[in-house]
Amino acid sequence: MSMVASGWIYDPQMWDLSVIERPQSGETSLTSDIRDRAAGRHIILALGTQNYEKGFDFLSRVWCGSEAIRSRYLFVVGGKTSIGSGEAAAKFRAAGGHLIDRYIEPFEFFALYELANAVWSCYSPAYDQASGIFGRAFQLGVPTIVREGSYLAALSRSIRHCSIELPFEDFRTAAQILLERELPVQRQTSTVDDIREVSLRTLKSAFAGQPLST
Repeated sequence: MSMVASGWIYDPQMWDLSVIERPQSGETSLTSDIRDRAAGRHIILALGTQNYEKGFDFLSRVWCGSEAIRSRYLFVVGGKTSIGSGEAAAKFRAAGGHLIDRYIEPFEFFALYELANAVWSCYSPAYDQASGIFGRAFQLGVPTIVREGSYLAALSRSIRHCSIELPFEDFRTAAQILLERELPVQRQTSTVDDIREVSLRTLKSAFAGQPLST
């Protein structure tokens, strides 16, 4: 891509909620159930298709490998689990993790974001790219958990989005980091407008055949 691209835009899922109608969420039976399960614990949420590349197997190992993690947090996973991650899913559930192994409706999707204290975006090195799950967390002001050294970690720093970086596959160190650090509180999205303007300005220039300035 670097050989042919003369400019770039942010993933539209970093700024699209300011220009599209967002499904109404509010309290649902799903979120009420999760609040009851959490019983005061912080909620770490993973959304979308669940497989090794999206970090589900690693998340499962962090959850299953630490009683202290399970006492402090509730890990909630919403989305279809791949066949290859079936064993990790079974262990996750057996250890008390909350797995919603189905398609998540749009209104549920946003209700879960509102409930979460942090969103899991700690993906494998093979999935080192922009992420709609991360982008929506950024727009909604929800802190994220990302892989140390990843594109999303660098992006978090550049846009001043609150994230915790974990070493991928090192579940013991990852658990220790989550236990030693307080989850950041953001809920502030003032830079979304700037990101949207950069992207739209770049697209307008590209469609007009003008030099790109990003």
